Amino acid sequence: MSSRDDFSQTTKNLLATQVALLCSFPGCGALTQGPHTNSNKRTNVGVAAHICAAAPGGPRYDPNMSKAERKSPENGIWMCHTHGTLIDNDYQKYSVAELHRWKKDAIARAETGVGRKLLTEAEAQQQGMSLVAQFAQGTLGSEDSSTLIRHIHHSATSAMEKKDPRFRVTSEYSDRGGAKYTLHARETAALVLELPTSSAADMDLLHKVGKPVQLSAGSFSIKGSELFDDISKTRPALYIAPQKRQADMILTIIDANGVDLGAVDINGHVQSGSEGFVFSGHAFGRHVSFQFHCNTSTNQASFDLTTNLELWEGKLISRLGYQNKLHKFLKMMHDGRKAKVILEYEGEPYLSAQIDYDAEFSDLLCTAKYLAAARYISEKTHQPISFQKDKLAFDYDGLSEIFNYEIILKTRRFITKEDLRGPIKIDIVFNEKNRARVEEYLNGKVKSCIELEEGITLKIMGQELSLPPKRTLIQNVVPVTKSDIASIRDGEEIEIELVPQDNFSITIEFTEEPT
Repeated sequence: MSSRDDFSQTTKNLLATQVALLCSFPGCGALTQGPHTNSNKRTNVGVAAHICAAAPGGPRYDPNMSKAERKSPENGIWMCHTHGTLIDNDYQKYSVAELHRWKKDAIARAETGVGRKLLTEAEAQQQGMSLVAQFAQGTLGSEDSSTLIRHIHHSATSAMEKKDPRFRVTSEYSDRGGAKYTLHARETAALVLELPTSSAADMDLLHKVGKPVQLSAGSFSIKGSELFDDISKTRPALYIAPQKRQADMILTIIDANGVDLGAVDINGHVQSGSEGFVFSGHAFGRHVSFQFHCNTSTNQASFDLTTNLELWEGKLISRLGYQNKLHKFLKMMHDGRKAKVILEYEGEPYLSAQIDYDAEFSDLLCTAKYLAAARYISEKTHQPISFQKDKLAFDYDGLSEIFNYEIILKTRRFITKEDLRGPIKIDIVFNEKNRARVEEYLNGKVKSCIELEEGITLKIMGQELSLPPKRTLIQNVVPVTKSDIASIRDGEEIEIELVPQDNFSITIEFTEEPT
């Protein structure tokens, strides 16, 4: 009795049909079955290869698998005889994980071809030329566009893999244009990277603390591979980074008195060097990015944070995700002075540190307050506002205006003499109709109440909002002016100062409830 856990004929047939009888080796795709001169037979150059060997001592044998698992379709991959022999003769080069990836890719390719005509080489070439012509003429449909893109990517990756079989090449297409190619080493690949002397400091940080390095086009060369020779001719930029390991960070903010103000969980990854590491992560739905730098040889650590407000672009300001949490967090950062960091790797504490920081975060906090006030005004007046990052520029007066209107909308505003920061001045256009009334105002007597009413138009992020009329009641003031009333002509403007007296107050309110 055989000690091998061989596939049944049913399993072999399934593995072959899963990939449309084509070899699963990347870039091969050879048809493995066809007709025979004897009409009762068929020609077969394919093989159902075991990913993990069928018997002890075989390629990639896994003693932890059961007999049923070894004989199952999940442990098989359909190959042509040439590549089926290759993966077993040089089995250390072809890992279990890689063979499973090949199988998955081959099944996906076969799936996209179901229900489609199998083209000859000449027909495929003709179809490709036709699709390119339609693309150039602007008459290509969306489905044909996808087909053309898929053909181009498959041709490109296959050609790149033939240049250097040590690498598996995958590609991604961006709707914004362009393509991203990723090279996965199938084995240890010896290459020589020649760098400019100006990059020495950056490469030192990469080596010591794992800080990624980006080199500009034309500033480097890679020797030892025909594939990389071709890539270098396109003058690409080069990004070098250590392997990313998933990690989590707990950031606790502490004020000057040692009181914990709160904590935030940050999901990210660690990239390590010989003397330290860099943690990069996101929180609040990726609206905040963090970087934590640690040099273990010098016991020095620091962190940076940036906001990614462009994620809100074009959205209604009343529906900005994480806005309230972000506002609370930035206030906590502004009020704090120390950061306690706990880094976790695979759920276990990896490092703990405490960092003093001096950043005020005032600008970020002002932005958060501005957005909170704008959101309240938008909701209260039922007037939608779209978020526009490039319209976030504001000065102190602009901030004060929107904050004041937020307060007035929430409740009437009451001001006493102690609240004043300077004199109260109003401008009045002098004319025949109001001359007598203005002269009466300026008779030096205390006025128990002066009422002013004005319509309000407020601009938020470049968008105008109409607020209800604003009424201002000023009580117990003496109006004075430096102008000579007798010489004032109709249409001229005079400045009047309202001098507060005992029991002075100002009440500001909107004359009607926003609808």
